[in-house]
Order: sequence, then structure tokens, then C-alpha cells
Amino acid sequence: MAKKYEDEFKLMIVELLQSGQSVNSVSSEYNLNVSMIYNSVNLMKKTLVISPLLQYYQKARNVFDF
Repeated sequence: MAKKYEDEFKLMIVELLQSGQSVNSVSSEYNLNVSMIYNSVNLMKKTLVISPLLQYYQKARNVFDF
């Protein structure tokens, strides 16, 4: 069974990568699978890009009632 990580932990991992640490060093330091790190990065990218768009469309839907 796969481990479940809190979103805060995933965000911390992404921030470490953004600060310049390599995927391999973060993987070693936190005993994480490299694919979990890449999945977290991709999830955060999607969340940060898609979430504002969804909010925009939800507001538009409420305004125009469609």
C-alpha cells in the first residue's frame, strides 16, 4: 500500500526543489521515492494553474447563471 503524504509536506518538498536542491538529494534526505517527488511537483503545478481558472469560471457561472 502506498504511503499518503499531507499536502503541506508535498509543498515543502516542492519548495526545497525550488530553492535549488536536487531531486536526488531531497529523495535521500527524506527517504522518498523519486517518482513521488515528481508526482508532487506535477500535482502542485496543476493545482496552481488550474485552481485559479476554476475559480474564475465558477464566478462567471454564478454571474451569468449558466
